[in-house]
Amino acid sequence: MPAVLATSVVALLASHAVDARAQTACADLSLANPVVVAGSTTIKPFIAKVATRLAGQSPPVTIFYKGNSSCEGVGAMSTTASVPLTGTADYFSSSGVDSTCTLPAAGLAVDIGASDVFAATCALTLASGHKDFRGPTITYGFVMAPAVAVDAISAEQAYLVYGFGAVSNEVEPWTNDAVIYRRGATSGTHLVMSAAIGVPSVKVKGTDVASSGAMVSSIAVAATNGNAEAAIGILSADVYDVNKSSLKWLAFQAYGQTCGYLPNSTASSFDKANVRDGHYVPWAAEHFVTAVDGGGHATNPNVAKVLDLLIVAPSLTDDVAAATIDAAATGSLIPDCAMHVTRTSEVGPLASYQPTRGCECSYLKSATGSAPADCKVCTAANAATACKTSAGARGTACNYGYCEAQ
Repeated sequence: MPAVLATSVVALLASHAVDARAQTACADLSLANPVVVAGSTTIKPFIAKVATRLAGQSPPVTIFYKGNSSCEGVGAMSTTASVPLTGTADYFSSSGVDSTCTLPAAGLAVDIGASDVFAATCALTLASGHKDFRGPTITYGFVMAPAVAVDAISAEQAYLVYGFGAVSNEVEPWTNDAVIYRRGATSGTHLVMSAAIGVPSVKVKGTDVASSGAMVSSIAVAATNGNAEAAIGILSADVYDVNKSSLKWLAFQAYGQTCGYLPNSTASSFDKANVRDGHYVPWAAEHFVTAVDGGGHATNPNVAKVLDLLIVAPSLTDDVAAATIDAAATGSLIPDCAMHVTRTSEVGPLASYQPTRGCECSYLKSATGSAPADCKVCTAANAATACKTSAGARGTACNYGYCEAQ
C-alpha cells in the first residue's frame, strides 16, 4: 500500500469549510498498521466495531474507512482502473470513538473493497489475484409509515410500482411518483432490491434519496404531508431495526411464492429466521475483496487480521469469534456461520448451506437475548457429555460456547 502522504498547508487552508474533525491529515496521526477499507455504507457500523477491537490489540491495526458505494468498493478491486481514495476517511479508537481525517491529495490505494453486491451486479470483473470473501448477510426490504393499513407487497406489485411508476401502472396505494423513493444506482440497497423485483437498476422509477437516514426522514415527511398511504421506500434491516417505531416493514412475496414473509419469525422479533432459511428473499451477503496469494490468502498480513474478524473465520478463538458474532447480530447482520442457505448470484437461486463451524446458537443469543432450549451450553472440556444429541442438544460440535450440528 502506498505510504500516506501529508496534506499540504495550502490544501488544508483551502478545506476550511470542511467539518473541523476532518482538518487532521491521516498521515499526521502516525497510527500503526493501516488498512484502507472502502465501499458499502451499510456495513460501516460493523466495520467500526471490528476496527475498535483491532485498535486495542497488541500490536494494533488501524482501519481507515471510506464510505462511498458498493460498486465503488468492488470497483477498486476490479479490472477497471481504480481511482485512489481522496477526501476524508473515518478511523476508530480502541474505545470506539469515530474520528475523521483528511486523505492525502494523491489519494490512497484500497486494501479491502466492501460491497453489498457481487462484482457482476456492478458490471465489473475482479482483477487477477483478487478474491471475494463472504461476510455477514444484510437484509433489505420495503418500508412505509407505521400506521398504514398495508402489510405486504408482492414482487409483481413492486415491479409495476418501481418499473413503470404510478402514472402508467397504478397499484394502490402507491399512486404518487413523488413519494415512491429509491436509492442511487450504485447503492447496494438499490441493486439488491431491483434484482429482487426484476427491474434493471437503471430503469427503477422513483424519487432519489441520498442515504438511508434520508429515506427514514422522507417517509416521515410524506406522512406528515398527508401521503402516508402512498409513500414507500427501501431500507436495510440495520437501519429499520433502530427506527421500528416510525416505520413499517412490509412482508415480501417473491416470484413463485404463495404468501409474503417478514425477515423475522414475528413482527417484533430480531431472529431473521426467514432470511436464514431462505423464505425471505431480498438479502445479500457482504463481499470483502482483496489481493491474495496463490493459496487464496490475503497478501497483506494486517489485511488478513481484518478479514478474519469481518468474516468470522473458523480459525478465530472462541472468545474473539463470539464477540464478533455479537457485533454482527446486535447490528442486525447475520454472520455467515448462522446461515442455512447461500446463493452465487444477486438474489439468485438458493442452495442449502452448512457452514464450517455453525454459530446459530451464539447468534440467536446475541440477536434475541436468549438461545433456544436445544442450544446446550458447552465447553471444550465437557463437550462429549453436554453435546450428546440424546440429551437434547442440536449437535455434537461445541462451537462458541454452544452445541451445534457442525
